[in-house]
Amino acid sequence: MTTRSLLATVLTSLSPRGASAVFSELDTAQSSTPALPAAVSAPLPGLADVCAGMDLQCSPEICALAPRTTVRLEAKTYYQNRSIVLPEGANVIGAGINKTIIVACGAPSSGRRGFVLGNHSYLGHYTWQGLQASRGNFDAAIQTPGCLNHDEPGPMACYGTNGTPSCIPEGGDCAGVHNATAEHIHVRPYARGDAWWPLSSSAGWFPHTLPWGPQRHTGSHHITLRGIINWGTWADGINLHGGHHDVLVEGCGTLGSLLSIPSIIPAVDP
Repeated sequence: MTTRSLLATVLTSLSPRGASAVFSELDTAQSSTPALPAAVSAPLPGLADVCAGMDLQCSPEICALAPRTTVRLEAKTYYQNRSIVLPEGANVIGAGINKTIIVACGAPSSGRRGFVLGNHSYLGHYTWQGLQASRGNFDAAIQTPGCLNHDEPGPMACYGTNGTPSCIPEGGDCAGVHNATAEHIHVRPYARGDAWWPLSSSAGWFPHTLPWGPQRHTGSHHITLRGIINWGTWADGINLHGGHHDVLVEGCGTLGSLLSIPSIIPAVDP
């Protein structure tokens, strides 16, 4: 069984839409996938900074998002040199998988990139390329806010050895979010000829949180993940790491994740 047919089988079992709808965006632009500019074509992602020498390190369309606005990205390449938090009510909509490409800039394994969902936010319709040379940094294409440290169960889960919270995003309050959607996103590894390696720890990382909001939730809620396709990560596919509820995961698939075979890993802390 080929990689493509195996992924088709997985998608068909997960979604009533079947595999054809997910593959259509990938196939439509396969022959015209945007190439990186000449300035960044030589360095290999995961081995070097693909943005070295470029003036633009963080595209303003995605790096200067405002609350309650909608940004429609063109069919071209955008760059991010940091993790981007979607403000409340922000919507980022690409032109399609393999049409809109978002590339992580920086030295390999130099920190988290990707996007952190906010309340009432939307993210979708693009291909994402990370920069991780190995597992670490809790890096993912899509994340929700929460605790960076996950080794301790219970109320001390967000605290490091110095007694202060360690949060995603950095400097945050480790609270979760609600009513957020991410859909139709392709998390790609480096692949050319016989060479292949992952570029992100996970496709989706959704950590537990400190109690937040009037109901004192300990996770995010009312989250929709649809059509998240991952062809290789250092660790997980989609990791729902404790305390979340009212989460819909539909039509997602992963192949080539080096730690976990399932694409969805629920983990509830005591």
